[in-house]
Formats: sequence, C-alpha cells, structure tokens
Amino acid sequence: MVTAKMRAGAEALAEQVRAADQAEQRRSWRKVTTIMSAFGISRLTPSARESVAEVLISVGLECEPGFDVVARSGTVRLSVAAPVDGELSPRSGVPTDKPGGVGAIDSVLSRIELWSPGVGPRAHVPLTDRPPGTFLVADVPPGEDAATVYAAMAPMCRYELLSEMVEDLMDADEIPKVNFEVGWRARVVSVFGANVEDEPGTDGLTAGDNKAGTVFFDMVEMVVGSDWLIMCWHNAVKLPPVGNPTDAKSKLRESVLTGVATRWADSGETSADFAMLVGLELMRVHEAAQSNIATWLELWESAFAQASQLPTDATGVDLDPALQIETETLKSVRRVLGEFRKRIQAQDSSRHSAIDRKWLPGVTIAGAEDEMRSFIAQATTRVDAAAQSLRGATELLTMSQVREQLQLARRAQMEAEAARVEAKREQANTERFQQVLTVLGAILLGPGLVAAIYGANVDLPGRDRLAGTVILIVGMVVVSALSLVLVRVVQRRHR
Repeated sequence: MVTAKMRAGAEALAEQVRAADQAEQRRSWRKVTTIMSAFGISRLTPSARESVAEVLISVGLECEPGFDVVARSGTVRLSVAAPVDGELSPRSGVPTDKPGGVGAIDSVLSRIELWSPGVGPRAHVPLTDRPPGTFLVADVPPGEDAATVYAAMAPMCRYELLSEMVEDLMDADEIPKVNFEVGWRARVVSVFGANVEDEPGTDGLTAGDNKAGTVFFDMVEMVVGSDWLIMCWHNAVKLPPVGNPTDAKSKLRESVLTGVATRWADSGETSADFAMLVGLELMRVHEAAQSNIATWLELWESAFAQASQLPTDATGVDLDPALQIETETLKSVRRVLGEFRKRIQAQDSSRHSAIDRKWLPGVTIAGAEDEMRSFIAQATTRVDAAAQSLRGATELLTMSQVREQLQLARRAQMEAEAARVEAKREQANTERFQQVLTVLGAILLGPGLVAAIYGANVDLPGRDRLAGTVILIVGMVVVSALSLVLVRVVQRRHR
C-alpha cells in the first residue's frame, strides 16, 4: 500500500532526478537503503517492493534493476521514465539526432572481434551467424557516450548487458573492483597495470637531482558476460616525480593484448578466460615497474654516500656542515609506493565485494586464480621490500640531519668559546693598560705637587739656595714613592 510518506518521498526523489537530467548528468544512483529510509520502509517485503515500484512509476521514474529483484545492500539507477526526443532510455532504440548517434554506433561495432578456443581474433560476424563456442570482444575507446555503447552492444550481448553496467564501464575507477549485483548475468571488473618512464638525463644525475621517474597507472574496465566481453582502456594516470597527476594515453594496451593472444592459443576458451588473461598480463608488468623503484632508492643511497664523505678539520668537524642532501627522491618514492599499495590491496580484495566471492566465474584456465594470487603476493612483497628500503633511507637522512645539527652546534660552541677567550684577552690588555696609566699618574703626581708648591710666589725654606733644590728633588721622590705605595695597596684590596 502506497502511503503519504512514500508518495512525498517519491516526489522529492523525482525532482532530484529531473534536475540531474536537465543538468545532463548521466547517472542518478541511489542506495536501496536510502530509498527505504526516505519512504519509511524498514523491511523489503514483497508488498513493500510492490508499493515502491508503484509509487516510482506514478511519479514518472524508471528504476534499474527493478525494485522487485534488487537486494537491500544494492544500488539502483533512477531515470526519467518518459524519454525526451533524441535521448536514449535504458530500453529504447538508437538515438539519431545527437552527437554520437548512428555513426558513433558504427564506430563501436567496428571494434568488435570474434574469439573462440585456440583461435582469435577474427572479424565479427552477425550475431545470428556466430559459431557455437565463440564469444565477442569489444574494445570501446574511453570517452565514448555510454548510451551509444549500450545501444550498439545490448542486442549483441543478448540483452544481458544493462545500462548501469555500461555507465560503470565508461567511468574510470581509481582502484580495481568487482561489481556484481543480484539478478545480473554479467559483472563489471576493473584491473590495473603500471609501467615506469624515467625522466630524460637520469644517466648523469648529481647529488641534487631527483632520482625518481614517472609512473603510469593503467586502469582497464571490463564487462564480462556469458559469451561476450566489453573492455575500455581508460587513460592512464601519469604520476610524475614532482607535481600533480595527469591523464595520459595508455602505454600497456598493445603489449598486454599481444601477451593475451600468445597465451590464448594454449589455454583460452571463454570470455572469462580472456578477461582473466588481461588481468594476469597487467599484473605481470608490475615487477619491472617495482624494480625501477628499487633502482631509484639505490641511486639515492649512492648519492647520499658521496655527499656524506666531506673533509674535516683538526677537530673532526665537517668543513662544510651545511650539507643539503636531496630529499625529493624519497618523497616521490613514498608517493608511488602509496599508490601501488592502494591498488594492489584493492586488486586482492575486489573479489570479496562480489556476492560469490570471485573475480570471474567460468574461468577454465587451470590455476589462473592461483596465478593471480601469486602475482598479487609477489607485488605486495616487492612493495613491502621497497618500503623497508625507504624507511632505511629515511633513517639515514634523519641521522645525517641530526649529525649536521650537532656539527653546527659544535661549531657554534667552538666559535663562542673562541670569542670568550678573545674577549678575556682584550679585557686583560685593557686592565693592564689602565694599571700602567694609574702607576704613571701616581709617579707624576708627587713631583707635580711638590713643584707646584715650590713654584708658588711665597717665601719657602731653601729658596735661592742649593739646599732648597735638594729639598725639592728629595720631596718629589718621596711623594712619588708614597703615591705608588698607596696605589698598590688600593689595587690589592680591590682584587
């Protein structure tokens, strides 16, 4: 039974979907639990499912997959039920009056190949003429319109293909995943690969250069059905040594597909096998990329060792303690390892997100899943080893910085001590000079005083006689001696 709360929630939801449609947003996804909460439903009983489907139709919305089959933990795609002229609803025909119409569909169809056990690829033949045991492989370019891809491929995929699968296919994931919902007859799988491109001039690096190169992370999305497969090689994420990531053309597509074709002749039979081989070939190239990371760290450690061998003075202090050791390499390696670890862990755990806990059902290649797990384990081990080396390099850098700071502090201490010694020396010289002046002043004070007395215009004893001169000289000497003795006594008391 449709309640007032359900109708109000549906009307609010319809307004949001129409607003998104007018803004040309291709996706309008909602979690089932979100819709249940908005409609005031706590359990997905048959009557509740019927009421939700009824109220959605009444407000002009279309739900995929239908609410009668969707799981409580699932997600549904909502769209306007009545298509506008020229637009493509999930079950309508081919759009003809917008960019990417019939011509774009022909372009998609031209990228389809026919594969069969031990044979492939061959040009596609009409669906009705396909030999038993064969399957289709479509390679859709990134940026293609999802509605166009759906219109072209749905009939050829026996309508196992759903529009939300195509939406997911054309929307590049950041990390690998497996998307498989209740009622689906196909699943969306994404896998990644990585390759390294060293920057120009890495053969002649100096101590101040970044030793890291540029890493490209490829993401391949695939929709895998019973006898068909659609894949999209999205633009790679280009991660330079320094700076923000950018998009770049995939550098692995040709080599990976060549490797798939080589192994196919011996072991491939189904579309799931093909998808598994793509994943295995992508994982295979990780070893070379991760070996490059180890090389970057080795180059850094070599430059570090050379920069650390500086001449020292007699005290053991570096003659140039302000050593600037290059650290950008360690920052670049740390960022690359973080990206690798994030993607590898997602690749390993992606199968657990599917309700059947598998990457791909229907794989006939013996040991394929074990091989995938082995590649993941090896990649994890290499990343862990590189991370351990990075920690060691970081510790070396930290110790070097501490040593540098200690050397700077020691040099500053030595310079301060030398300055104190020099200050004491200057102070002693000043004191000696002042003492000399004091002594001279004391010596000259007596004679000057006596001379001043006898120079007075008064009648003094011995005036105009030799005895007076003798008295004058003796008086000067005696007074000078007494002044000097008095100065010495005062200086001793103040010491």
